[in-house]
Amino acid sequence: MTRFVGDSLAVRAGRKKGGITSKQMKKEMEEYLATGVHAALAEASTSRSQQVAALPDKDVRRPFVFFDIKVGRKILGRLVIEIFEDMLPVTARHFANRCRHGATDTFQGTALHYIVPGLAAYGGLSKGYKGAGVEIKRSNRLRHAQRGAVSISESGSEFAIAFGRSLTLDSTHQVIGRVNIGDDVLTQLEALETDKDDCPLERVSIAASGTTNPEGTHESLDEAQAAAARRRETPEQAAARLKQESAQARGALQEALATGLQQPRKPDAGPPDKGKRGMLDAMLGDLSGSDVSSSDEEED
Repeated sequence: MTRFVGDSLAVRAGRKKGGITSKQMKKEMEEYLATGVHAALAEASTSRSQQVAALPDKDVRRPFVFFDIKVGRKILGRLVIEIFEDMLPVTARHFANRCRHGATDTFQGTALHYIVPGLAAYGGLSKGYKGAGVEIKRSNRLRHAQRGAVSISESGSEFAIAFGRSLTLDSTHQVIGRVNIGDDVLTQLEALETDKDDCPLERVSIAASGTTNPEGTHESLDEAQAAAARRRETPEQAAARLKQESAQARGALQEALATGLQQPRKPDAGPPDKGKRGMLDAMLGDLSGSDVSSSDEEED
């Protein structure tokens, strides 16, 4: 129950004890009865919100992930997200793992199912998500204090990206990162048309996700992605790749063999066996003259 006592109101609002007169109390009470808003309580609320710490400064040593956002069939742009793994390792790692391609509960291909202007975009619900054993840790240090804050729900099932200072999200989501690149994408997302339930009229989805560098210019491919990339190669591209890989392997083997031959021998050791030396020379010669054709050695 709210107590409208002079000293109590003064303390809540940050005023000095005894700093509110009976006349002022009466006036503020009349305004409260008329509007439902009490000046002292409003001041106290503003004072508390101003005490919320900003998100930590950017640190390129932290992990970074990306979301390529698609509206319908059009790529809207890329969000590069810094993960606060050093501050909230378990929860942040859970989010980062779901950004990886190939995970059973990956964010890739999921939709941004709610877009609430002035609040946040919600997404990430995956058919493969089980949630077993996931314990989302809480941190009062990381709050939705600014635009671009990225958070995950208490169940770990969905994420939210704040369009501005959205402290109301603190009760349902935990901040684990921040959008460092892609503010223009957030602006376009916030401007999308939605229905009365805040669902986008056109499907908005994550076309691709994964780990990247702080600039968002490099994607770390896992084996599944690398295999998919090889399947899209033309015969000429496959031949060039195999030739390059063969040359790299040949160079590494030649260097290793040469290093081995230059190792000092024991004093009582005799000269190297001519047969073995001849075999090594033959191997090096065959390697230096080998080539790779683009025939049946390509992967399906």
